[in-house]
Amino acid sequence: MNCKRCGRVLDGEGDICIECYNEFQCDDDNKEILRVNQKYSPKYILTKKMIEVYIIFIFLIVVSFYSKNVLGVFLFGFLLAVIVLGALIISKRNAKGTYMSFYNKKIVFKGRFLFIKTNKEIRYDEIKDVVFTQGTSFFEKFFQKLFKLGNIYVYPKKGNIISNGMQLKIVDNIDRVIQDVSIVVGERLK
Repeated sequence: MNCKRCGRVLDGEGDICIECYNEFQCDDDNKEILRVNQKYSPKYILTKKMIEVYIIFIFLIVVSFYSKNVLGVFLFGFLLAVIVLGALIISKRNAKGTYMSFYNKKIVFKGRFLFIKTNKEIRYDEIKDVVFTQGTSFFEKFFQKLFKLGNIYVYPKKGNIISNGMQLKIVDNIDRVIQDVSIVVGERLK
């Protein structure tokens, strides 16, 4: 018998030779081409993510100070420190397990938020668009540009970004990532 792909004489029974089988396995999307990880950025978290918290607690501390409530000043200061530390710990844990992997025929997203893990897979023929942004609000854009961070959104043809799509936020060195993803995705999107 001969291989149906390359014509080589087969040693045993079958349709294709071992070389064509190995090539077929690689084409079958088992090999990761590119992985983009979520970045743990304490600077970004301590600035953009915590601005609202700072404003509220500074207001509470100032009110406590002017009302001569020393215990309130220390209590609100302590609570602010606990919240900031908690936000840093949670962000580091979430970033550690969150990434987007690009394969030959699909994109796989693995995410973590607190104790909830998310696994999504979408084939290129099911993708409407891949979009790169630096924030959606003024402050988010400003701080993401400042720290060279960005976001990747994968929009599906059917459904919406929340249920069927993918979002990878806080990606480091977004300009390089845009080039790398564009090379991998390239003509795969139709």
